[in-house]
This record gives sequence, C-alpha cells and structure tokens, in this order.
Amino acid sequence: IVAQHNGFIDVSSMPGVGSTFDIYLPNLDMDIRFSSEKPEGDIYYGNGQQVLIVEDELALREALAEVIGQWQYDVLQAENGEQAVALMSELGSNVDLIVTDLVMPKMGGTAFVKALRQKGWETPILVMSGHPLDSDEDILKRSGVFGILSKPLNPIQLSKAIFNALN
Repeated sequence: IVAQHNGFIDVSSMPGVGSTFDIYLPNLDMDIRFSSEKPEGDIYYGNGQQVLIVEDELALREALAEVIGQWQYDVLQAENGEQAVALMSELGSNVDLIVTDLVMPKMGGTAFVKALRQKGWETPILVMSGHPLDSDEDILKRSGVFGILSKPLNPIQLSKAIFNALN
C-alpha cells in the first residue's frame, strides 16, 4: 500500500530492544481546511434491516457497526469469512445485507462471497477494499456483488450504497 502511494518503509531492529518501522509518504500538495460542518449530502437511513459487517480489523469493524447502527440498521459483526459463514448458517435469510472487507485472514472476501453463493444465499453484498482489485473485481461482479467501496469509506457514499443495495 505504501509503495502504491509512492512511499517507502525504513525498518530498524535490535535484538532485545525492538523494531521501528518508519513509513514515508509524499506530501499532499493541496490546501487543507478543517471544518466542523456536516459534509454535503444526505445520510440515508434504514428501517431496522439487519446488516452483517465482516471486517478483521476490530477498530474499523466496531466503528462501522456504531455508525451503521446510528442509521437505524440492526448490525451484526464477524471478524472473517469463516465466522460470517457460520453466522449466516444460523441466521440465513434474516440477514438483509452483508458489508465485507476483501482482505482478511482465514477466509477473505472473495472466498466468502463464493461460499455464500455456492450455498444458495442471494443476500446483497457490498465489498470494501483498501487494495486495488485487479482480477478480483471481475470475480466479485460475476458473483453478484452489489457494489465495491474503496477505503477509506465516505459516510454519505456508504449510507447511500447500503440504502440502494437494500432497495
């Protein structure tokens, strides 16, 4: 990811002391203004539909659950595809939408989507990724993924994508 943004990583390590990872990224040449104003656009709200978030990074998963919950959705969480398949086996058709990361341990997003479709579940799926998709994008689209979102997520775009996938 660092290299994709024209950066590099410097690593130094000493036995018994520890390791230091310095990440260098190029300066962003733009005028940045901070504002407490609400971003332009409207948040789309749900009506109690059940949304399963599949994300291995705990802090991001909990933040997504909190935000999506504030938008009037009932939120479930899983930390990888294996856990999500088990949860779907329990709840099945009660899950109205799945929002999943693409790169996860144990069972990543592409394998997770394939597993769901092989089991006959047609639940709408939104995929999130901070990585270029390359060949995965075609596989995901053929598997009936409703949309692909780039990280970092824009709250307004996320709320609209969830609303559209459910409607």
